Amino acid sequence: MDLELLCGELIVSAGEAKSCYIESMAASREGKFDEARKMIEEGKKAYLAGHKHHAKLLQLSTEEDFTITLLLMHVEDQMMNCESMEIVAEEIFALYQTILKEV
Repeated sequence: MDLELLCGELIVSAGEAKSCYIESMAASREGKFDEARKMIEEGKKAYLAGHKHHAKLLQLSTEEDFTITLLLMHVEDQMMNCESMEIVAEEIFALYQTILKEV
């Protein structure tokens, strides 16, 4: 698979996952916990799809003429950012469950 196409697929997967995590946090704030949990799970699926592309990228990186580009660095940044967003979404979910139970 072409490096640029692979990077594009990764960016799309990470972007979809991050959007799901953000939607989850908004739903948690409104007390819509079933919807929030669903969005976290959708985000995890999108992130997993990104990981499959990432594995292909790692295989490409073993080639002798592999060059690290700015696009590749952007992809890695998006994947790490997405992983952090999942952790934050889970924490926000738990926090709002606790806060809204006590109100």
